[in-house]
Amino acid sequence: MTKEKIKRFSVTFLKLIPIMALLGFIIFILTRRDKITVDYILSYMPDNLFLAIGSIFCLYAIKSVSVFFPLIVIKIAVGAMYPPLIAILINSIGICISFLIPYFIGRRSKGEHTQKLAEKHPKVAKILYPNEDKQFFICFLLRSIYFLPSDIVSMFLGARKIPMHKYLAGGLFGMMPSIITTTLMGSSIKDISSPMFWVCGILTILFSAISYVIYFIYSKKKSTKRGSEKE
Repeated sequence: MTKEKIKRFSVTFLKLIPIMALLGFIIFILTRRDKITVDYILSYMPDNLFLAIGSIFCLYAIKSVSVFFPLIVIKIAVGAMYPPLIAILINSIGICISFLIPYFIGRRSKGEHTQKLAEKHPKVAKILYPNEDKQFFICFLLRSIYFLPSDIVSMFLGARKIPMHKYLAGGLFGMMPSIITTTLMGSSIKDISSPMFWVCGILTILFSAISYVIYFIYSKKKSTKRGSEKE
């Protein structure tokens, strides 16, 4: 084997290391998906600060293309690991990471794929299509309605070529109430009798309920408007 071939092989091998590591991490998560809790995540976090934060971001990346464990578990675990302000910052960056992967998948998809998504997820399409000119607002609204599947929302917005800065800013703003409350739940999880834990838990449930109300009112308003236009 010539030196040139050895060099090319070495470069290729080095490029594959991160991919193989990520695949191994994904397999590890998927084989333990029924056991993933806050304590489980905390028990596997490295002591090194940068490695721990990197692991958290990997979890967010995996979550963006997986339904095997709830996002709230990651946010609470981060809240339990770090001071509130730092934890909110880490969770905010993690949320942005989870937004980006399906967004880029959507941007690369063809029109037929978008049409199939619209047929399979009419609730998302019902909000998105009439408001594409209000890009920041629609990103905010879709993230405020928590029961809509995050990965599908991201792919839709990517497929419709929403500018990334509006996509991230609107989406993060819409998710911020949930990020703050679940992070603070994590910071007080060691004492579940504390007022902060219960207040944040109630607020998390309340925000979810409000998101249903927002969707109901918005859908009813759009239906009434379409009915008036037909008349």
